[in-house]
Amino acid sequence: MISLLLLSASADAARMPLEPQNRLHLGLAAMDGTESYGLTFGMDSRLTRFVSIDIGGFLSATDSPVLTPPENDTIEDWITMRHGIWFAPGLRIPHRYGEGLTWDVFLRGGFATVWSEDASADYDSLFDVAMLGGLDFMIRKDKLGLRASGKGFFYKASPYVAWQQKWEASERFVFAPQVSLEAIYQF
Repeated sequence: MISLLLLSASADAARMPLEPQNRLHLGLAAMDGTESYGLTFGMDSRLTRFVSIDIGGFLSATDSPVLTPPENDTIEDWITMRHGIWFAPGLRIPHRYGEGLTWDVFLRGGFATVWSEDASADYDSLFDVAMLGGLDFMIRKDKLGLRASGKGFFYKASPYVAWQQKWEASERFVFAPQVSLEAIYQF
């Protein structure tokens, strides 16, 4: 019995390694609703079968909207998000690939640095750290595809009007949405 065990072949459980998936993306973005339009870019890399990392950024190409002081001041009345860089891990919603077109949906969460303009101080720039969350939908044929994404940036800004009127810390939180449509190249 012992000699049979010693002569038998070992059995190792192994799985085929995943091929790397790196996706470059470049496209157009709308920030703060339709207040500002710009360019978005980045690279998404697969870590595991269900997790990927997206590193990217966006630049506003249009001028800031001219803001007039409203009767009820809120932080969103004075701050316009302009540029940013993000790091967002994503969780892929599991599904099987079919023949032809392939698609993926990712739930994302992460952090970013954003540059905003302060309308209460002659459009001075503000630099803040933000949390982000969002959803990406990608459709691809071979190496080329499209990606539609929606992100929400949540950060605390300190515009001049907040210091002037002594706003509480809880009144300085900004939520800035962003939607984008991008072309993808996978390698």
